Amino acid sequence: MELTTRFLRQFAVVLASVFGLLALWSFFYAGVLWLWLLAALVSLVLAWLAPNSLRPLASAWMWIGHWLGFVNTRVLLGMVFFLVITPVSLLFRMTGRDALALRHKQASSYWQKQDKSWLPDDFKNQF
Repeated sequence: MELTTRFLRQFAVVLASVFGLLALWSFFYAGVLWLWLLAALVSLVLAWLAPNSLRPLASAWMWIGHWLGFVNTRVLLGMVFFLVITPVSLLFRMTGRDALALRHKQASSYWQKQDKSWLPDDFKNQF
């Protein structure tokens, strides 16, 4: 991803928002308000005056986000496969259901007959 000046400014504003929320949380629970407000102010000033100074931080954040997405995708897809698809397929196998009609190996054609006759208006606004 190209880190444009606009993206760096947006990144700094989001960073300042996160620091502001941390300051708000700190105000009610921890009492270290000034540190988070200072970090929010610095990121806003950098966004306005020197957004390119945030390039290394934004680049590191995008790299971390890329690898988190890479790992997260594999974990979520693995969970869906093993927790949803595998039990459903085992249930189909135990009940003898053949949803894709794969057991008819000697069929001359795999096309399925349709009882409905289609009109040209049926193909308009399909969704």
